[in-house]
Amino acid sequence: MEEITNSIQKIMQHFSNQEGLEELLLMSSHHDGFKRENAVLRLGMLGNPNAIPALLIRANDWVPQVRNAALIALEKLLTRNNAEAFVYSLPNLYRLKNCYRNNNNDLTNKVIDFLIQPENNQFLKQAISNENPFIARIALKLCIENELLSKYEIVTKALAHQDVLVRDISANLLRELKGNELELSLKKSIKDPFMPIRREAFQIYLRLLPRQGIEIAKTFLFDRHPALRELAVKNLLQQNFDVENVLLNVFEKENQSALKICSAIFGLSEIKAKALIPMLPNLANNPLPSIRKASLQAFAKLSTEQEVTLYLIAGINDESPAVAKESARLLNKNKIRFTLDELTRIIDSASQRHTLTICLGLSKNMNKWDRLIYLLTGLTKNEFDLDVFESEIVLWNNHFNMSWSQPTIAQKEQLALVYQKNREFLSARLKRSLDFTLENFRML
Repeated sequence: MEEITNSIQKIMQHFSNQEGLEELLLMSSHHDGFKRENAVLRLGMLGNPNAIPALLIRANDWVPQVRNAALIALEKLLTRNNAEAFVYSLPNLYRLKNCYRNNNNDLTNKVIDFLIQPENNQFLKQAISNENPFIARIALKLCIENELLSKYEIVTKALAHQDVLVRDISANLLRELKGNELELSLKKSIKDPFMPIRREAFQIYLRLLPRQGIEIAKTFLFDRHPALRELAVKNLLQQNFDVENVLLNVFEKENQSALKICSAIFGLSEIKAKALIPMLPNLANNPLPSIRKASLQAFAKLSTEQEVTLYLIAGINDESPAVAKESARLLNKNKIRFTLDELTRIIDSASQRHTLTICLGLSKNMNKWDRLIYLLTGLTKNEFDLDVFESEIVLWNNHFNMSWSQPTIAQKEQLALVYQKNREFLSARLKRSLDFTLENFRML
């Protein structure tokens, strides 16, 4: 009922109401199938476009007679005066394709054939700019498939839309444009906020308008998206452009934006510029988290494994959760693993609460028995996060049989001591479960 009401309200904003229409619309959703069928047939005879959303819903009614009546009524409404209303109802029409009580392909094809007729297709063309993205997407696809507009007109209309999918669909037509139409469309699409559209325009520039493409590549060295920065670096290097010098100049000027500094770090690490290495320690202590994060990424690419490990461990304890998470990601990416003692020292020296969560994640790479020791030890060192540690112990207990690793004698002795010491912090149910597990391994 709510779905019908919302659809009808949207249509009624554009088309006039009619006496008795509201009663018939309500009756079309009555629990009695005979009343629904009667209301649907009368809506068809009434011919008011405001009935289209309700009739489309009845086309998927659970009663066959009501479905047939809805199809008959909808065919009666296929008149020129109702063409715009059918355009507004396109999302409801396409929804019928996923409904399997009846084969609605004939209905869908009839409506589409009706809308693409010369006397009606003006409404489809206008709908590309409709603020409703679902209407705009369908109208755009129909205009492309049936060539209702030139490719340039479609691209111009669609690139002005706020919906990213509408703009993205139109970007696929850029390669088919030529001459002045292509240049005008590229100027607009190269500034689009959606990266794939900017990338498509950039690649066309490089292929068809190389001089302008190289100039754009220089600006894309500092684009906000790493994929475009990488593409810009690659193409400039192919043209023997001194990328390293341009990026190093960023650090010689004051009051540079964080984006520009991060982009310079990214570009220099991408080309393996050794001149960046001595600058990284200072950048890793920059007040801005985004710059610290970028410097860690550069460390992972340019420094030795020992240096990388030291800086990433420091990054885990960074005051910014984003920097700490990036440190953990880089540790996993570089397959840097910690022993029980090493991870215990990290958590003992931690000054940030999010470091605890990250260390719990890193502990999953440890031997399963060392991890249990780590979790049990953490119960007394992090009283404010008892629930976090207990939930991790529950997960360990539920999944420990997934590995056949057996505890060593040293692990058994250490586990027995830690468990007896910290057992009191566990819930009664978890105690019973862990007692059973550890007794089977003769630790209790």
